[in-house]
Amino acid sequence: MKKMFTLFTKGNDGKDSFKKVGTGKVPAAEKHLYENKADEYLVATGGGNICGVGDDKGFFAFVPILGYVNLFTGKKSSVDSDVFYMPTASEQKKESYFKQFDKLTIYRIKAVAHLPVETIAPDSRYYSNLYVLEVAEKNCADDFLRGLIDEYKKPVILHTKGFGDFILNKDLNFFEGECDWLGEKIGIIFKMESGRQNAAKALQYFSEEMYKDRENWDKKIRDFAAKKLTRLANQWLQDISEEENPEKISEEKFSSSIKIKSIELTNRGKFCIYCTDGNFFLGHDIEINGSFGAGLKSADIIG
Repeated sequence: MKKMFTLFTKGNDGKDSFKKVGTGKVPAAEKHLYENKADEYLVATGGGNICGVGDDKGFFAFVPILGYVNLFTGKKSSVDSDVFYMPTASEQKKESYFKQFDKLTIYRIKAVAHLPVETIAPDSRYYSNLYVLEVAEKNCADDFLRGLIDEYKKPVILHTKGFGDFILNKDLNFFEGECDWLGEKIGIIFKMESGRQNAAKALQYFSEEMYKDRENWDKKIRDFAAKKLTRLANQWLQDISEEENPEKISEEKFSSSIKIKSIELTNRGKFCIYCTDGNFFLGHDIEINGSFGAGLKSADIIG
């Protein structure tokens, strides 16, 4: 069967100028998940960052893509998914694998496709992954993939009653906006999990369960953080204070010193609240997790 598209770049010897990406291999532990035969693809990278995951026993990197075109079969995909690759030991050490792909760019690559999985829909993100072995060219021309990039660049705005407009951060896949919280502006973030309806549902949970009773919620959140973290705050104080016996921090002082900065919501009624640290943890934010069904569950410092 002949390829359905002409190839692009040729080296000085007239051969395709493919170069290995990382080791140029699929890890042995992952081979059973992918096709044996590699095909050539055009892929459009997304706006998100390249990530590296793993340790000395197994490490891989991946870059989000907006879609691809199989240059052998002509199959086109517009499913948001990822291209995986295995950096060399040197690339891991230098973290140079972060520079392997540019954002919102069309590449021609040689890759293996993920094998079908009965329990996973064929148009899912997982099934649409590719494992890249080699790359031949960047800034390729393709109307289909260029259309995906152009669409990605368009702003997506969710208009709401009472909370104004929320803008979709496509790189991180969540809506973000602001609201008045007891006289101060705080950030509101909710994940774009399954379309606008679920995004609106997350905001509905927030409006009906928390915002209308925000004065009580504000105190409950701060008191919960104080109960969980005051002891740790005193340990930090003992470590960093120049005084031999600094005055201990009370739960009341802790609670009154911190403020809510932002709230992250999901359409399933879960939330994550970020607070200032009240100068107890050298500027580290406080993260409080919970749900409208089960209440406040945990509090910790982050950053």
